[in-house]
Amino acid sequence: MKRKQKQHSQNLDPEQFLQESLQRFGPMLSTQEFSLLLEEVHKPLAPTFRVNPLKAAPDLVQRLQERYHWQVDPLSFCTSGYRVEDSVATPVSQTAEHRLGHYYIQEAASMVPVQLFDFPAGESGLTLDLAASPGGKTTHLIARGQDKGFVLANDSSAGRIPALRVVLQNWGAVNSAICQFPGEKLGGWFTEVFDRALIDAPCSMQGLRTSESHDTRPVTEKESLSLAKRQTALLTSALQAVKVGGQVVYSTCTLLPDEDEGVVDAVLRKFGKSVRIVNVAGKLPASAAGITQNGSQQYLPDVAESLRLWPHRLGTAGFFACLFEKTAPLDLPQQSAPARPLERAGFVPTAHALQEKISQQLRQDYAFDLPATLAEYDLVL
Repeated sequence: MKRKQKQHSQNLDPEQFLQESLQRFGPMLSTQEFSLLLEEVHKPLAPTFRVNPLKAAPDLVQRLQERYHWQVDPLSFCTSGYRVEDSVATPVSQTAEHRLGHYYIQEAASMVPVQLFDFPAGESGLTLDLAASPGGKTTHLIARGQDKGFVLANDSSAGRIPALRVVLQNWGAVNSAICQFPGEKLGGWFTEVFDRALIDAPCSMQGLRTSESHDTRPVTEKESLSLAKRQTALLTSALQAVKVGGQVVYSTCTLLPDEDEGVVDAVLRKFGKSVRIVNVAGKLPASAAGITQNGSQQYLPDVAESLRLWPHRLGTAGFFACLFEKTAPLDLPQQSAPARPLERAGFVPTAHALQEKISQQLRQDYAFDLPATLAEYDLVL
């Protein structure tokens, strides 16, 4: 029976599959809102991008409009984000500014998670991105901290590391590093080390809006529950990794409750004395409260303070995000982290005379002030 059901889903054309997928969300919305959802998901998503403050000139958006005849509108929930209309003649992915890293193309809803963090003025501390590739949210973390803190970008998949490396190089960040470890282990290795952590978790991608990076596909209940188990482990690791008083954002690009509110509920029930959900409703221009009931399953009342981004409310893909604050240590075991001295990797400080020679050459050939940059970002060559 299960095999036949799966084959049935695979044989559906995209429109039939979308209609079947949508029906499961009907009970979560009023009749009027469900009609709005059905209407919205058939509209094409306008491209959106974030400006790179490390490279872009202050008048970048104005110049993009004039040069490519775009209509560019700011996003209300992301100060560096913009939506583009009338980009048929020159797609947003085909400009010199994009190739040079002056902006990053990113679906609007994906900008929400990093916007939820509090970044203090000046020193932004240590940030952990637990499942970073391809790097869009990592660049957002770097931008919000003005590249003055340090971002550790981790991804467990070796095949996804090259894309992450290219994105960070093109962004122009200096205070970041890439590693490849199971995200579930980092909390035990680096307990209460980071000021904040992001876990944009691997998920079923049921965001109800097909895009280049998120294609809608059939997902069984068994697969969703299996993903939820791993997502809970990753979120637990992130919470263990941050200091008391630190923040953790959990996000997915799916609207399936088992992977969203279900994961948040599981963590609150286990660590409710050590973590709390921060109410961030004021950071969005429309209501996006999480649900507290999924069929016969009842979630804790606090789960409603998470964000469920229905496509019809903000004109985005479907998305989920939740901001946690760690209020006390988690009673979890710690382990020794893998480590090797930088000298073994070939990194030693540059001799003063050689650094002076390099600085002079860079100043002569490119008008680039290396000593000023090293001082500003507290770097060693």
